[in-house]
Amino acid sequence: MHHTTETADGAAVDGNIHVGYWDDPADGGSLDQATDRLTDLVAGRLAAVPGQHLLDVGCGTGRPALRIARATGARVSGVSTSEEGITLARTRADEPPAPRQLPRFTRPRTASTARPTNTGSVKRDTISM
Repeated sequence: MHHTTETADGAAVDGNIHVGYWDDPADGGSLDQATDRLTDLVAGRLAAVPGQHLLDVGCGTGRPALRIARATGARVSGVSTSEEGITLARTRADEPPAPRQLPRFTRPRTASTARPTNTGSVKRDTISM
């Protein structure tokens, strides 16, 4: 099942805000291929291994986290303030091929924010899960 949630320059970005990586200007790869390539580059830098636990803050629809989990065997947890994104991430986690360890996608009870107070100072709220 393919999910499309957003577009950039008319192309589907599937909920990814990091978009993609093209090898050179002549690279004719699709946006999905470029997005996966960027995720794979990040995964390579992480050098994740089976049993390692990765946290994806701002996981959105879970696509990059699930790609890394499926490729490396690492356990992933994703956090997002978007209920729609978390729902889609959980649906994707159930789709084949299943990650070796079941990922956990959650929405915090309170979002991390910085907001001005009446005195002009900034008050920080914290995430509690």
